[in-house]
Amino acid sequence: MRLTALIALLALAAAPAAQAALVGDDCGTVNPDNSYACCVTKDQEDTEDQWCQEKYPDLFEEQAPLVVGSSCSTVSPDSRKDCCKTKVSETTDDSWCQEKYPELYGPPPGSSCSTVSPDSRKDCCKTKVSETTDDSWCQEKYPELYGPPPGSSCSTVSPDSRKDCCKTKVSETTDDSWCQEKYPELYGPPPGSSCSTVSPDSRKDCCKTKVSETTDDSWCQEKYPELYGPPPGSSCSTVSPDSRKDCCKTKVSETTDDSWCQEKYPELYGPPPGSSCSTVSPDSRKDCCKTKVSETTDDSWCQEKYPELYGPPPGSSCSTVSPDSRKDCCKTKVSETTDDSWCQEKYPELYGPPPGSSCSTVSPDSRKDCCKTKVSETTDDSWCQEKYPELYGPPPGSSCSTVSPDSRKDCCKTKVSETTDDSWCQEKYPELYGPPPGSSCSTVSPDSRKDCCKTKVSETTDDSWCQEKYPELYGPPPGSSCSTVSPDSRKDCCKTKVSETTDDSWCQEKYPELYGPPPGSSCSTVSPDSRKDCCKTKVSETTDDSWCQEKYPELYGPPPGSSCSTVSPDSRKDCCKTKDAENTGDDWCEGKYPSLYDNNDDSGNTKDYPYMAVVNTPRTRCSGSLVAPGYILTASQCVWTNGKATPAANVLVWVGDKWHEVDTVLIHTDKPKFDSFAAQGQDRRAWDVAVLALAEPSTAAYVALPTSDVPAPGSWVDQTAWEEDEHSVQTAKVKVPAPPTRAPRCCRAWFRWGCPGPGCESESDNWGHYIKLADKQILEQITVWLNSREGTDNTGLDDNVRAWMQEANTYIHDGHRC
Repeated sequence: MRLTALIALLALAAAPAAQAALVGDDCGTVNPDNSYACCVTKDQEDTEDQWCQEKYPDLFEEQAPLVVGSSCSTVSPDSRKDCCKTKVSETTDDSWCQEKYPELYGPPPGSSCSTVSPDSRKDCCKTKVSETTDDSWCQEKYPELYGPPPGSSCSTVSPDSRKDCCKTKVSETTDDSWCQEKYPELYGPPPGSSCSTVSPDSRKDCCKTKVSETTDDSWCQEKYPELYGPPPGSSCSTVSPDSRKDCCKTKVSETTDDSWCQEKYPELYGPPPGSSCSTVSPDSRKDCCKTKVSETTDDSWCQEKYPELYGPPPGSSCSTVSPDSRKDCCKTKVSETTDDSWCQEKYPELYGPPPGSSCSTVSPDSRKDCCKTKVSETTDDSWCQEKYPELYGPPPGSSCSTVSPDSRKDCCKTKVSETTDDSWCQEKYPELYGPPPGSSCSTVSPDSRKDCCKTKVSETTDDSWCQEKYPELYGPPPGSSCSTVSPDSRKDCCKTKVSETTDDSWCQEKYPELYGPPPGSSCSTVSPDSRKDCCKTKVSETTDDSWCQEKYPELYGPPPGSSCSTVSPDSRKDCCKTKDAENTGDDWCEGKYPSLYDNNDDSGNTKDYPYMAVVNTPRTRCSGSLVAPGYILTASQCVWTNGKATPAANVLVWVGDKWHEVDTVLIHTDKPKFDSFAAQGQDRRAWDVAVLALAEPSTAAYVALPTSDVPAPGSWVDQTAWEEDEHSVQTAKVKVPAPPTRAPRCCRAWFRWGCPGPGCESESDNWGHYIKLADKQILEQITVWLNSREGTDNTGLDDNVRAWMQEANTYIHDGHRC
């Protein structure tokens, strides 16, 4: 519908006394102010009106659809860009679109984003970056999209990207002296320093953090004393003015005395016990009285000041309460069936008519509701029947013409649903009845004709008028062409022909894309928007088509023996997956997507070391050992971040061919040696050990921990280390060193990265560390950690581990130190 038609409809709706043409009348007979809206309605209902067609011919003109193959320049100006967008999405050529909206097409393959329209250049460069496609113009124009070169300072990126760059540096714990100098607030004060050293706009937040961490900072206490509250035992008068009332509220909630608060904010305390609400602040008095009423505590001042809170004295009339409370008081009287003659006289509508009396006796605005109640109770009231006959419906056997005009159609609908005859209804609202049996749908009202014909079709009932008026409902006659149906039904008709494998030369000529290319022909012969799907079908059927191979090489994969690096960028990973599945080597794939090659039993040996685990955190990647179904033993330095244990949510463990979430990180933070390691990163001998409790137990075989039967110094043990995460394990023979329990750095522990081989078997001045797990203090702590979930649904233990723990506890408490 045109905008003018919509405006006219709105005008018709807004007209206070709009007159519509009666069925069969032309719109020329209505009020001239409403004639256009009348014609709009006729047009919507598909109702002929010669007067309208002559007066407003534009309403009945149909917009010509875009002719297939024509240019978007031929459509209305405000539809041209959308038309061109459709052309682009369908890969349909239109030289006018390419000239008018070049930005819709993007730069030609291999060209720079500088060639597209100015407002599309940045998006073009973003696409280049996401596709890792080089474009020197983009790098020069929008360097911020690329980030600083690895290892360079954030000072080298564009000014408006520098702070975000520095935030990234901080989150990655990457040093950048320029960032530290430019945005010191991102780093917080140095450990132990005052918040006075950070930027001014970060100082209060810094102090809040100090308070929440209960860390002393005399500058904060002096600058923001309100953050600390009054000193214990002092008055709220000593805090900042805008914090005093909140301080007093806290004092009241804690029942702590403060005479200054009682004097300054007496309303917080309420009246003294036994005193009147008149003694509190004026704006608190009514609330105080409400509390008195709810507690049934007497207060003569309240009763005098707010009598409405108390209601009338028992047995007294509602006339005695405040005027604005009287009606509510009377409603309460009615609900409690308590007599009050004043209420009955003042608000008779609350009581309804006296039993047996007419609704005419109640207040005028209650009469209709009263009559509805009479009808629902099937109580006679001649006044109601005369005043509101529509509430009763027509008398049995009478016509709906006898009810009120605005109830007549509903009355007739009821007659139809009850299959009750009413000749007046059939004459007035024939559309409610449908055509008489055997008659044509042309006999029903115009706005019901199409629905009537649809019913005829669904019931397979013939109606020549319907077939002539709405041929699209019937489809083409058997054996005829889809060209004979209505234009907007032709393509659907052809789709049906194709699905039924029924020939129709017109369809094949009009919609060749529905049929695909002729056998043996190229997909280049089908419509442009069907070509890629056609080529996919050719590939799946292993049918050659040189045009497809040239147009969509990514569908075919790389030539035999060539690397996946030669296919289109967006197909490379899928190509590598295929190579991996076919066990076909591709060095480029292994370097680009190493994760695709993890867990291959034919090239790795993880099955020989099922207890080997990978511990993955945002900061580092370490080895570990499964020592019980639900526990991983690893190095504490692997799960230590910014001076505290890494949150369990940030740790993932790979063991037994699957990834596991971590429930708890168990780490000893109060041992002096480990504190030294955490603070300085130097002494790594003593407590560099942690246990990870898995959220779900692993089914992999675990490795047993030692107790007293540890290898003696000088003996050789097997060291295991990851050669490639989750893929291949290397081993070496390592000599157990004598005190101070050290081993070559390249073999730090069996659950850390290492470099097994001949170099690990010799002495070296380059020392690492070797955790002596039989040390009683360490062993005792490990048993405590393993027992941390005993009594829950997920203990992470089995009978073998519990037996080992008993043996370990005997060893720990036998009176001898390791």
